[in-house]
Amino acid sequence: MCSKLIRLLFQGWLLAAVVAPASAQDELLNNSKSERGLVIYGSPNLDDLSFLAGAFSKKYPSIKPEVYRATSAAIYNKIVTEARGGRRVFDVVINSGFETHLLKKAGFFAPYFPKEFNRYGSGFKEAQGLWTTFFTNTHVIAYNNRQVKAEEAPKSYEDLLQRRWKGRLMMHSEDYEWFTNQLLIRGEEKGLKLMRDLAQQDIIFRRGHTLTLQLIAAGEAAASVNSYAYRAERMKQAGAPLQWVAVEPVVANLLCVAVGKDAPNPNRARLFVDFATSKEGQTIVSQRFQRVPGHLDVEASPPSLTRGIKFWPSNPELGERIDYYGKLFREIFRVN
Repeated sequence: MCSKLIRLLFQGWLLAAVVAPASAQDELLNNSKSERGLVIYGSPNLDDLSFLAGAFSKKYPSIKPEVYRATSAAIYNKIVTEARGGRRVFDVVINSGFETHLLKKAGFFAPYFPKEFNRYGSGFKEAQGLWTTFFTNTHVIAYNNRQVKAEEAPKSYEDLLQRRWKGRLMMHSEDYEWFTNQLLIRGEEKGLKLMRDLAQQDIIFRRGHTLTLQLIAAGEAAASVNSYAYRAERMKQAGAPLQWVAVEPVVANLLCVAVGKDAPNPNRARLFVDFATSKEGQTIVSQRFQRVPGHLDVEASPPSLTRGIKFWPSNPELGERIDYYGKLFREIFRVN
């Protein structure tokens, strides 16, 4: 009798686990019918944002999202400016971690736990549901394999301190987030020593990760101290003479998605965040965008971008001290 009761209770729990999310989705969908639009502010490129919006609209034909694309900083400024004018225009925002944190701190987001929230690891979601990772930019060393033999390839940042790399390294001139996280990973004293030693290698500085990789591929330097893995892999697949090395733990910059507080269309906003962070939405991130997804059950394309790699999620709260670390970076590497 006791075992039968336990079995019945377990079956009831399973039924509730299956039905509850569906019921929540049905409620959101029903409530969304009285709403008029869906406004998405995002910093990913416009083609990707438009494709995601179109895929969402295909799933929910009655909803036609309106997309506004700008840089992370421009989106932050737009939201703040609109709020000062007494306007709340956006429903959903997809933006870099630092700006996401500053907007969260200013009270611009409503808590919402997407239906697949538990498929995101620690550090890749905000504990109160105020944001969830949409995709990540992971940091690696990239090198020109026409100039660097496989057996000479660096396996760590410390390897770049060898004499043969002097004058042959390139770096983005505003790599503040990577710099900050390396100090946290190693501890500030050891981290600063590494950076000061790297600064003695006569690094060539250029502005932008993409430009740096293009110049490495063109042979203007042998290797980049730090590049985005997805971009290096894309260029490699397109025929560029590039290889890359993941130095663990690999720093992962976050791009986050959040629901706006007082959003004009809150139910549609939640439906969209559910979609963007679902396995379905994250597969679009991986396969169509060729970016590194945040969802634990979705591999990157190709899988080598994530498989077997230990990641270090960059804490968006570091944005509060980025001016300090940026100044430190510029002082150490003597860049303006």
